Amino acid sequence: MINISQKVIEIFKTLELNEVEIKIYLALLENDKLGITGISESINLSRTNVYNYVERIEEMGLISKVPDSATLKYQAVSPDKIIEVLKEKEENIKSKISQFKKLLPELKNLESEKNPTQVKMYEGEEGLQRIIEKLLKDESLKIIFHSNIKKPFFPESLKEFTKQSAEKQQHIQEIRSSLNKGTDYNPTKNNPNHLLKIAPESLSLKSDMIITPNRVLLVSYQGRFLGVEISNKFMTETQNSIFDMIWENI
Repeated sequence: MINISQKVIEIFKTLELNEVEIKIYLALLENDKLGITGISESINLSRTNVYNYVERIEEMGLISKVPDSATLKYQAVSPDKIIEVLKEKEENIKSKISQFKKLLPELKNLESEKNPTQVKMYEGEEGLQRIIEKLLKDESLKIIFHSNIKKPFFPESLKEFTKQSAEKQQHIQEIRSSLNKGTDYNPTKNNPNHLLKIAPESLSLKSDMIITPNRVLLVSYQGRFLGVEISNKFMTETQNSIFDMIWENI
């Protein structure tokens, strides 16, 4: 009967093998070729149960039937195959993560339907920093930015946001009222995903608006920073449509 350490068991469990299946693989690795009876004796398990486990391990590609054998025998594939299986699992996990990210907006919409509307307010410098932290977690943003009014503690915050957004290669569409003379603001320089358009003078902007995949932020700098965050599926969709219409006509 083959003996295996707990450490080996834990490593092989990452392949989603149970303890019996691990023993079967190691028994074949140690003995080269074994039939069902030989496997049964090596791991002290009935032939009937061995059949079921062998079939699953074979489907995983960790063991194979011995060709040209007078009686049905199995052999373990090289341990190098384990690395290939793990790499394949890693790629599958990456693929699933990518697919899940695409589903996130839809899943968040389902969540928002459970709690149709949530409104949060943010004030002062601390509130501004909290908003920026949350915005950096979003995959994409649509921004209407009124750049002609004084924004307290905003230059440093904007610079830091632009830097981190560029590092994340965040997808941003931004409409600005203008580019102030002498400004070095150029978000597209380090982030090709940050698109920028200048609004026509006919578009009157008195505050900022930021649209994320699942909420809308209204921002005012009159006297003291104030941000209002509205989480509502239908309001977000409406503001998205309005933004897209303006964007296409600039």
